[in-house]
Amino acid sequence: MLTIEKRDFIHSQLHNASEEFINDTYDKLISNIDNENPIVGYKANGDEIRRLDFLEDLRVSEEQYKNGQYTTLEDLIKESESWV
Repeated sequence: MLTIEKRDFIHSQLHNASEEFINDTYDKLISNIDNENPIVGYKANGDEIRRLDFLEDLRVSEEQYKNGQYTTLEDLIKESESWV
């Protein structure tokens, strides 16, 4: 089951959950939010992106840019013409 499907299911069942379950879940969510490496986004497949991973990816991307390791739009257009 994908993360989005799990979220939808959990959301649909919250009104049926016990007070104890709600309290436990709330405590876990708060501790997840308060930690130093919170979720900052999600990939197209639903996997979470954590703050520290995002910052490392950004650092690597900036280094690649500084070193000229990128593709310009013009180069991409030229390359894509051979894909057909």
